[in-house]
Amino acid sequence: MLFFAASVAGTARKNLRFAISSQSVTSCTLSSLYCLRQLGDEFCIFEQFPLVIDYSVVIRMSEKRQANRIAALQKRVEVAELFRDFVRDHPRLYEYTNMKSYEGVPYLEFEEKGFIKAAWSKTEGRPVIRLTLRTKTEDPDEPAFKTVAEDISKLSDEELANTLLAEINVDLNKPPHWEEGDDE
Repeated sequence: MLFFAASVAGTARKNLRFAISSQSVTSCTLSSLYCLRQLGDEFCIFEQFPLVIDYSVVIRMSEKRQANRIAALQKRVEVAELFRDFVRDHPRLYEYTNMKSYEGVPYLEFEEKGFIKAAWSKTEGRPVIRLTLRTKTEDPDEPAFKTVAEDISKLSDEELANTLLAEINVDLNKPPHWEEGDDE
């Protein structure tokens, strides 16, 4: 039994002592907190408070934390694989985009117009490829980006070209970096 002296909140009783006794059982510790009162030269138990420390809860929490980390890593792998497959399936985009990275996540950027980025969709529970328009705004409260297409991963080359032209004004049928007024 472990004895220690402690002050009781708001009182200065010198005749009180506290003790903890512990008994280990497979996955928990059965403990008791004893409030001891001094009577003469001896201490006798004044009050007893049972304490149970369940270590299986701690083990389950760490197993849950590990499972969450593994699930998060699996999501990142799925997002990266979808982006890799999208870039492989649409080689026409190489000439029109620059490969960039933000916080370790790669994306394809169309110069000052928008970008294509892979992300995990919480609503769909799967990775998606998002087409995002870069907006020019003077208002700092207004977002500088607007998602115009939630998932373009399953589009064919022709459908992708039409979507890029309609949403962010990038024409894949014209030479790269072509602007209106340029001679063809």
